[in-house]
Amino acid sequence: MRAQYLSREQARFQLIQVSPRLDEVKILIRLSARLRIIPEKTYLDLEEELDEVGRMLGGWIRSI
Repeated sequence: MRAQYLSREQARFQLIQVSPRLDEVKILIRLSARLRIIPEKTYLDLEEELDEVGRMLGGWIRSI
């Protein structure tokens, strides 16, 4: 959300910093599922959504 108000260079830098954080969230979700903190269906739904966010983020980074 912040990136849309920044210059192209600043937006690209911001988005590149977000990418590893998204990976961290994916790892935490996967760990939560393995430890049975969240149900498998919830994990699958979240994983699908996070994959889509990753594709969108990658596309946005490439477009800048």
